[in-house]
Amino acid sequence: MSGERFRSLTSWFFSRRVLTVLAAWVVLSGLGTWRHHKRWIEYNASDSWTVVDSMLHVLVLPGWVAAKVTGGHYNAVYSLHWAIIVNTIGFGMIGAGYLVASGVSRRLSAWLQEITCTQSESVDVDRRSLLRAAPELALVAGGGGLVYTTLIEPAWIHVRRHDVPIAGLPSEFDGLRVLQITDTHRGPRVTASFIAEAVRLGLAQEPDLAVLTGDYVHQGAKFIEESAALMAPLARAVPTVGVLGNHDWYAGSRRVRGALSAHGVWMVDNDRCFMQTRNTLSHDAGGLCIAGVGDLLEDDVEPSAAFAGVGRDVPRLLLSHNPDVAEMRELRDHRVDLMLSGHTHGGQVSLPLIGAPGVPSRYGQKYSKGLVDGPSCRVHISTGVGMSVAPFRFGVPPEINVLTLVKA
Repeated sequence: MSGERFRSLTSWFFSRRVLTVLAAWVVLSGLGTWRHHKRWIEYNASDSWTVVDSMLHVLVLPGWVAAKVTGGHYNAVYSLHWAIIVNTIGFGMIGAGYLVASGVSRRLSAWLQEITCTQSESVDVDRRSLLRAAPELALVAGGGGLVYTTLIEPAWIHVRRHDVPIAGLPSEFDGLRVLQITDTHRGPRVTASFIAEAVRLGLAQEPDLAVLTGDYVHQGAKFIEESAALMAPLARAVPTVGVLGNHDWYAGSRRVRGALSAHGVWMVDNDRCFMQTRNTLSHDAGGLCIAGVGDLLEDDVEPSAAFAGVGRDVPRLLLSHNPDVAEMRELRDHRVDLMLSGHTHGGQVSLPLIGAPGVPSRYGQKYSKGLVDGPSCRVHISTGVGMSVAPFRFGVPPEINVLTLVKA
């Protein structure tokens, strides 16, 4: 290597831009590893750090995807070794990408200066300045997108409303307001205060009945009692019925069910209860049946057990965490006036023209969100309150739902 080239390379390496990137790499790699260890390995992270930890996680999300594919989900998430690798390589690639983009923009700027020498100096300067600033502008735009998807939209709870006609609905239940809350996912990504706010917002809608369609906790058993206690204000105010989701089974189905029941939630996995007035739930048949089935991924789905002894003339709501249950042939043998589900989170990301590219359903976007027609009944799918696979939302804000039952 010639002396001039060596000096040029040395000058570049010790330039302010490169040193700044190296310093940022060291700081962010260390911060990302430390925060992952506190939140996911020690399970001892303050809720005040939730947004920061989410942003750090999203910045190196491709690395976590690769780690989970290579090492397995639990081995990767709960390993300090993987946390160091993912954060070091992930933030290193971001820094390297920035330096490459910066170098390309400078070369393009020099090239533009050569070919525009016949044009006015002001135009030439403007173009070169824009090219030189392109990497910084990209960082600002990316940072703005990161803030929106991890800080703004996930904290923006919407109230979605639907009127649902029910054939044979008794007159005393005409106009019954059903509040649905689902997928709160209390855990490392979703704070107790946020879930409490969703519950307060739900009670402000003055519901007559509350239904909870699963995934109260996320990643382990630590938050079981707290997640159940967060539902207690609902159960004290209105009749409240629930079923379990797949994450509740991962945490411990008996403990989750027991905690919710202790706080006044009537659990109906492969079971049922009845509203005979707007104020009470009962084992006695009649009025309006609220039934539930087990989670499709982790439990048995038994519609026959759920509707055992229910007369065909009794209107029925069915709670099922997973909306794919609507496609089961076994369900077609039973009257279901409305099925209420969660699980899909609306895909958490919905893009213009494309829609939600990643919906955890065998039927694509059919059951991503909203009120849709299944083979044998109408299905309402809520996008839920919390987050699961990744700590961001785009085009799919969190929601609670008010469904008003009306006589058909």
